[in-house]
Amino acid sequence: MKSPCVLKMTILVIFLLFRGSHGGFQSPDPVALSRALFGSPCDCGGGTFTVRPATYTQEVDCGEKTAYLAYRHSITGVSKPKWECVRKPRVIPPNGGQPGPCPSDCNYLEALHSTCYSSTQQCSGSSGTVYLTTIQEREYGGSTGGDWAHITSQGLRGSTNKYAQASCRKENIGKNVCWPLHAPVHISDGGGPTDQIREHEVRERINEIIKSMYPPIHYHPLALPKPRGTDLDVQTSEILEATLKALNYSNPDLAADCWLCMALGTPMPIALMSKWLHIHKLHT
Repeated sequence: MKSPCVLKMTILVIFLLFRGSHGGFQSPDPVALSRALFGSPCDCGGGTFTVRPATYTQEVDCGEKTAYLAYRHSITGVSKPKWECVRKPRVIPPNGGQPGPCPSDCNYLEALHSTCYSSTQQCSGSSGTVYLTTIQEREYGGSTGGDWAHITSQGLRGSTNKYAQASCRKENIGKNVCWPLHAPVHISDGGGPTDQIREHEVRERINEIIKSMYPPIHYHPLALPKPRGTDLDVQTSEILEATLKALNYSNPDLAADCWLCMALGTPMPIALMSKWLHIHKLHT
């Protein structure tokens, strides 16, 4: 009769021999599920409009337009959601490259949502500050609590950064309004000009940081921009001479008949140990 310890070990080994399996009840991928039900957002299956839908559940930035997963209320209930697109406002370039003066009756705002106007252009204030100006066409209450940041056309999950949406006050409809090129850091204009300026500046700053951390190599004796000729330059000759002396110093018998041969093709930079360079200086 087997002891209890041996019996337990036998049962454990049997359990380890079984392969695990899944029951197939995992949650579906929300991105794939949404595309299967409603199609691709930027295909604008529900049409393209000038005004944002009154009721929608999702919002996707598609570059020159914004897609909204809109639905309608009817007598029979709620319609099937469709992706409806609204074109972003057109930015009119300044005449002659210099912005003209801002309208004298302009109402200066902190920011303006991009769905409240069709086009905008730059103007110069009395102090020389450059603003964006337009005639407000629609109202929008905005959101003081912050919505999920705009998600790109690559997916539906978006990021985890929250922005408050800029508002468009009803009393400014039909009037000239002006607002700065840079919105407050916590406010989004729905993918309009101020958001685009912010994204461009952030991208430029990231590129500057990358260049400062990893500066490009403008010249290196072993990584020439073009194929070298038959004669080596001074820097390369010195490096090869130092390498040969280091080999002779470390093992004269091994390096008694040593040839330094350079491979064909594009030369690549190599690192030499600093202690050998120090030895070379002591013996020169």
